[in-house]
Amino acid sequence: MVSLRDEGEYHGQRFKVKHLGFGDARNMDGNSYMNCDYLLFYDIETDQSNFFNFIFKKVITESSSSAAVSFSSGEIEDLEVRAYVKYGVPVLGAVKLDVSGRYRGRFVKAGADYIPNR
Repeated sequence: MVSLRDEGEYHGQRFKVKHLGFGDARNMDGNSYMNCDYLLFYDIETDQSNFFNFIFKKVITESSSSAAVSFSSGEIEDLEVRAYVKYGVPVLGAVKLDVSGRYRGRFVKAGADYIPNR
């Protein structure tokens, strides 16, 4: 993360990340996370990146009123993930996540918040 902050961007083989600055995130459960890294993941090769495909599928499925959403490899295009990331939060460190892309020609956008187990 320190390198990403200094350089501003990371270009990997399957995706790119841009550090957009810092921001505060407030979740739906009322928790606030101050001074988070605000990141944009883009140019994601969805047919080669199971991790980002999983995030898209999970967020869309959980946000959808229909539990019967199914995906095949390569069907997700123009995938972007915007995340407020805070050190110490499990998994990705993402306290707020916005996912967008095209699925079967339709633009889809959904968001997710980190809510700690109580």
